[in-house]
Amino acid sequence: MPLSFEGSAGADVDKLVPAYEEPVDFDVYWQKALAELAAVPVKATLVDVPTNKLPKSHQTTHIAQAFSVTCAGPRPVTGFVVIPKDAKAKSLPVRR
Repeated sequence: MPLSFEGSAGADVDKLVPAYEEPVDFDVYWQKALAELAAVPVKATLVDVPTNKLPKSHQTTHIAQAFSVTCAGPRPVTGFVVIPKDAKAKSLPVRR
């Protein structure tokens, strides 16, 4: 049986508030981190994952892809994206 994880978050995401005050060096830290990241050439890969690796409940209704994107530091950012097969373009916006 393949391993799987199904998770999400999003209850009233527009109403979330910080639990703590921002550290004094917050902006300086992120400016430095973003400068390091900007110096890395972007190389991305997207590989289809066979549907039989998905939970049975998703095998006929979803598609999955594994991704990898270069990042500052020794390793790339990696992960999986699972979306409904019939999702229309721009119907699944990313929120940050």
